[in-house]
Amino acid sequence: MTSLINLNSYTPPVPIPPVAPNFLFCNGAYGTGLRRDEAFQAGGLLPQGTMPVTYSVEEPEQDGLTANFSALELEYRLPFLESFGGVSISVDVSGPVDINKINVVPNDIRGMAAFVASQCLSRGGMGGFVTKKIQGLVDFVTDPTSSFDAPIYPDSTAFLTLTVSNHQNAHTFPGDYDPQFAIFLRKAEADALERVEPQYRDVIADRITKFSIAKLRMRMLGTEVPWWGGWLGQGNKTEIADVQLGNVTTEGAASARRRKRVP
Repeated sequence: MTSLINLNSYTPPVPIPPVAPNFLFCNGAYGTGLRRDEAFQAGGLLPQGTMPVTYSVEEPEQDGLTANFSALELEYRLPFLESFGGVSISVDVSGPVDINKINVVPNDIRGMAAFVASQCLSRGGMGGFVTKKIQGLVDFVTDPTSSFDAPIYPDSTAFLTLTVSNHQNAHTFPGDYDPQFAIFLRKAEADALERVEPQYRDVIADRITKFSIAKLRMRMLGTEVPWWGGWLGQGNKTEIADVQLGNVTTEGAASARRRKRVP
């Protein structure tokens, strides 16, 4: 569908830096030698708009992510994939949530794509990802009274992950499976430990341990162990030998705690 579009009719996206605690992560695992101009061209194909739009949230079809819109009909749905040249841009709703819609400003997604292109691709053309709306998740996992081990998290914890990559790694869903998220959430718990009331310190300390185990079991570009529940199961016994966690069970595999991903 990209070939049907007149590129001259699209305005190049303007980079929008993430607002903390959202973050950018660049890594060559998502591609090297990627061209910035192609990334900006791909970003220019994304829908424009300054007002919030309701995106429908669906699971990918068997053949993977589909283009967000065609030359004939504008559609707003997630996850989606847009490509130009050797660059792919994918956007997904991340986390153990079960939602069917989310409100997003289209230009924000364009800005996310442009920011990754401007920051990551300038480092040897490497790919990477950036998040948006992750504050709700941070608030939930650092609240010692929250249902941290629940199979489904509240809708307020859903966040966006936009990835700029080569075509091969466009379907890896880093917002669910990249160990960088276990590292990020472990740091959030460590920060919370310093300010939490004394009676809740053991709760937060236990979560720090869980995210430490999840980080060791997760694999970049993997799609088996997500950051939520990543401490369940046996994992790599050698790697987790120095990390202690009580009452770990294998019931309810972590990968089943969210609707099945189809790569």
